[in-house]
Amino acid sequence: GDEVLRNPERTEVDSVLKDWSKNDIDSVGFVAITNDSSYVFPLTNYQSSMLETRTAGDNQMVSEVVKLGNLKLLYRLKVNESVLRRRNVTARPTEFRRQQIEEMKAANRKQAILQRLPDSVKKKQEENVFNTGFEDEKTDTTQSKLGKVVKSVEMKKQAVLKKAKVYEYRPPKFFNDYLVSGFNNSVLVTRFQPYQGGAGPIQLSNNDPFNGILRVGTSDLFEDWKFAGGFRISPDLKNNEYVFSAQYLKKRLDYGLTYYRSAVKNPPLYNDSAFFAKQFTNLYQATITYPFNRIQSLRFNIGYRSDKYVALSTGPSSLKRTFDRNTYGLAHIEYV
Repeated sequence: GDEVLRNPERTEVDSVLKDWSKNDIDSVGFVAITNDSSYVFPLTNYQSSMLETRTAGDNQMVSEVVKLGNLKLLYRLKVNESVLRRRNVTARPTEFRRQQIEEMKAANRKQAILQRLPDSVKKKQEENVFNTGFEDEKTDTTQSKLGKVVKSVEMKKQAVLKKAKVYEYRPPKFFNDYLVSGFNNSVLVTRFQPYQGGAGPIQLSNNDPFNGILRVGTSDLFEDWKFAGGFRISPDLKNNEYVFSAQYLKKRLDYGLTYYRSAVKNPPLYNDSAFFAKQFTNLYQATITYPFNRIQSLRFNIGYRSDKYVALSTGPSSLKRTFDRNTYGLAHIEYV
């Protein structure tokens, strides 16, 4: 450090050369210094406070720590080169700053004082002899309204509902109420099981423990109409069930219709026979509900059920076999 002189004066150079008994300087170094202008503007415009900003690595990644309430969030962003090249960036004010600007403008409007016209200008306007038809009406100086009593008139209040119109809700607009799909062993429709001859166990539904099910329900905007349907398919694609129901809930009495159909391969009493049999069940049911309140109601159910046993034709003897068919009438009343 002692052998190097940085920006020395001439007297200092002469004294050093004399001390070292030298005639000239050993070496001279130059450093170029230029004056440049810098542009400072925000690259981000967060509405919340920014605690820290750092540029790390050669990939020009910027790490920012922003505080939102009691939380501190860390963001890793890349430097926007296009913003740096433009330089003349005008950042938009935040919501808080915009609110302050509006308050300042409102305060300036209140402080503004209307300038009154001088009397000379008013006299010139009154002495205008040209009649263009657009002048203000002249005040009648003969009649003065000072001290004149004016009777008050009570304005009649018009009811808002008087002008209201009732529009018919047509056509009804439906939306998806629910959609259920999956694999389970639940009962699709509760019904009486056919007689099995005293043998067990009792098999519910289509006698398969694992099935694929799909149920869909829809209703209109005011829930006056409701439609629901579904089907369940067994793994062998032979023991299937279908159900469809419709409900009308607009009036005091609620009406409903339900249709159910199922197919069972080799039902009880036919599984040990020489013929391959299949049971088809069709259920038609009508429901009338009279509600007393939102919880209690009286329900009437009337239905017709048909169980038909069909044997597969495998030979001349099976062609002569007659189909067995059982029909039932269902009726029950319940208080819920």
